[in-house]
Amino acid sequence: MLLEHKFPGDIRVDKEVKSLYKKDIKVDVAIYTKEKKGLSKTNYKWGNVYSKYISKTHIKFSALSLSFPFYFSFWESFIKDILKNNSYDYIHLHDLPLIKVALKISKQFNIPLTVDLHENRPEIMKLYNHVNSFPGKILISLKKWNLYQKKYIGKVDNLILITQEAKKYYAEKLNVNSNKIYVVPNYINFPLILDKVEYKLCNKLKKKKTVVYFGDMSIRRGIIEVIEVAKIQKNNPIFHFVFIGNGSGLNTLKNIKNKYSLKNVDVLGFIPIEKALKIISSCSIGICPFHRNIHHDTTYANKMFQYMALGLPLIVSDCPSQAIIVEKEMAGVIFKAGNTNDLNKKLIELTENEFIFNEISERIRQIVPKKYNWDIAAKELLKIYKK
Repeated sequence: MLLEHKFPGDIRVDKEVKSLYKKDIKVDVAIYTKEKKGLSKTNYKWGNVYSKYISKTHIKFSALSLSFPFYFSFWESFIKDILKNNSYDYIHLHDLPLIKVALKISKQFNIPLTVDLHENRPEIMKLYNHVNSFPGKILISLKKWNLYQKKYIGKVDNLILITQEAKKYYAEKLNVNSNKIYVVPNYINFPLILDKVEYKLCNKLKKKKTVVYFGDMSIRRGIIEVIEVAKIQKNNPIFHFVFIGNGSGLNTLKNIKNKYSLKNVDVLGFIPIEKALKIISSCSIGICPFHRNIHHDTTYANKMFQYMALGLPLIVSDCPSQAIIVEKEMAGVIFKAGNTNDLNKKLIELTENEFIFNEISERIRQIVPKKYNWDIAAKELLKIYKK
């Protein structure tokens, strides 16, 4: 596996490695490191992690790889160093950027290539702050990244996507053979592991109808609409709002909270996953308020299934992938993305009948282990390597 992140730490990758190991498939993972110089190897029961030191200069050039291939050259050299002493049945690449390098190595060493897309990178890049501000706006070509994906994605042996909506997009818009595409959803390990947190905080949250947002604090994720609803409900003793996570919009949330003296809002920032889940378990409603775009329309987040497993009825925006599940499972309500007034209306609708609210909570708590468990999702992953 080729991964442009630390490992372990990427939840999806961690789960995939463990699932493969359970079926007697050994996995080695290649990552870069900013700490130790040179090439190092760490042994695990399921395989090895190879890490190679990367300079800050190489990292800075990663987004410019299509024009200045220093980053690609680093990875090509790195992978070939590993292949000098190891043989593999497959290469498994996580996300788009290194696809050109991985395909070159795949052909040169005659090793089939699987590409595992966690996101539609060219589409999500349109929303990144550094791409829309100077100097990124001048240096990073979104057109080139779109052409790059279109040129190489159909050449891989297997393509893993997260949703059926993404499969339809890649088959119809990018002409990828649908027989090559495997859908491995972001379902969750069950049961969830919850750690201890401050009793006083959890007790406070339990006393209200607490709406929780958990995850990346980017504006594109709809967090501003949520805190705007908190402003509307400022004097309503029923509702409370909690934000857990980190990202570019975190300070914006804190500033709004302070500016309007929102005592019904807690902006908690980053909290380790086990502690965060414990806090979420004390809340009433889980929210996924993402803005509409091609990426959000064809994917969904871990948080939705974590909310469900903990019995939290959902409020989601009308991004199709997540809205389809909420509608299918009668798991909550759907609002028009980016529309604060509609979000506020749907919040009131969801909570006005306590009997129905509790019925939703109990039903979705029971659904997750049966239908949205990672062991179910992993079956498609295993098809690739067991066929």
